[in-house]
Amino acid sequence: MKILTTFRVQRVSKRENVVDRSRMPWALHTLNSSEPLRKRTYFLTREKIVVGRKEDDGNDIVVSKKSVSRKHATIRIAESSFNVSRLDSRPSIEMEDHSSFGTSINGITVNKTKKNLRDGDTIQFAKSQIVFKVQFVPIVICVTGIGSSKRKEMLRQTFRKLGIHYQSVWGEYITHTLTERPLTIPVKFLRALLCGIP
Repeated sequence: MKILTTFRVQRVSKRENVVDRSRMPWALHTLNSSEPLRKRTYFLTREKIVVGRKEDDGNDIVVSKKSVSRKHATIRIAESSFNVSRLDSRPSIEMEDHSSFGTSINGITVNKTKKNLRDGDTIQFAKSQIVFKVQFVPIVICVTGIGSSKRKEMLRQTFRKLGIHYQSVWGEYITHTLTERPLTIPVKFLRALLCGIP
């Protein structure tokens, strides 16, 4: 299933624009758990994500089991390895365990150490029964209606920080479009699009 979303660039000041940061390419999905985490997806929207036992400790992902430490692990996304123009490029992701009981990655326990993660890895924090799956969710944005090359370069840098691919030509791999102004699309065009008429 393909979901197409349109982002809008919102003017904040004369020199700055902001892109909706509500989605990132890396996500953690709960595979098997009890309430309240059943079938939950966490999009990793920051460079640093903290996993721990209590929400009031400033943790981004809460696993409320006694064996999970207050600040159990940190997940970091690094943009240095990411090329926005190459569709096969991905930002790297690593997890650092800070806990007493360790973290299991693909069934192997790591304790007080860093470990690079890959698409499809499974993570289990301490003796919790909750299993998370690491997934790369590629986002490819086609930009239209952005005039100056200076603004396009600013967007390219923002996409790099977010781990989003940037393409200037439409293709079937595009998941999102970005435009400066809202587009008015006639009903006839939408009908032709839905019927697959060029």
